[in-house]
Amino acid sequence: MESDNLKFGSVAISWFLICIFLNLLYLFYNIKICNYFQIIIIALDIIIYIWLLLSKRRLAFIFDVVLACILAIILVILTRRVTSVLSCAINPCITYLVIREYWPYMQL
Repeated sequence: MESDNLKFGSVAISWFLICIFLNLLYLFYNIKICNYFQIIIIALDIIIYIWLLLSKRRLAFIFDVVLACILAIILVILTRRVTSVLSCAINPCITYLVIREYWPYMQL
């Protein structure tokens, strides 16, 4: 499998579409309650998942992990709950499990 002809399987595509759909729902909810910080973070996450789905590049996944880490740190500071780290880490971990078979073939 060459990196130019890399195609994600149905599990990976389904996972990305689920992430995008749920983030869109959460985005509309935050628009309704005017939570601008969450709107920016969710919009970035949607863009990163679309980028990862279309470009199949490692850099998109790395940005997703960095965004999750930044969000976890900010949420721990704001809410003083360590469980925020777990909730932010679940999505990138599952994403890695889904794309790990494609990882050697993905370009940076």
